[in-house]
Amino acid sequence: MFNLSKIVFPILAISSPTLAKLAILASASWPFDSVKMVLQLFYLGTIATILTIFAQTSAQRYVTATRAAIIFSLEPAFASFMAYIFAGERLGWRTVIGGVLIIGAIIISETKIFPRPLAITP
Repeated sequence: MFNLSKIVFPILAISSPTLAKLAILASASWPFDSVKMVLQLFYLGTIATILTIFAQTSAQRYVTATRAAIIFSLEPAFASFMAYIFAGERLGWRTVIGGVLIIGAIIISETKIFPRPLAITP
């Protein structure tokens, strides 16, 4: 069993100040003109970073390394889809084709449509 504090505190210590520095560099001034911005930065540093890494490391122990790699390869497709659904972003034809290729490759690798040939031993 692992200790949650060994995961949470280093991530929080690194991610929140880094996000704050990036926000300052991006705007070239103090970017926190509202409480909403501070809460958004806190959300990015804690919830969006710590909880997702905690969920990932907790679930990884139940799947093989190959299956975990396949699941992680879906991340760009899911991110694009979620941006389309929740942020109203437009998906270009290249994005759609890329997502179809990723999902198609995963379906082929997981369903064994093209079985691997048996190894020939001398």
